[in-house]
Amino acid sequence: MIQGKIKAYKYAGLFFSAQNNIVCQLVKNINDQFSEQA
Repeated sequence: MIQGKIKAYKYAGLFFSAQNNIVCQLVKNINDQFSEQA
């Protein structure tokens, strides 16, 4: 039971960190576009 919980938390951590990376890329891309237009 505990083992399963730890695994679930690990996967949740991976999922959230991956999402954060995607969000960071998007923000970076948008910032790059704005700086090019300015």
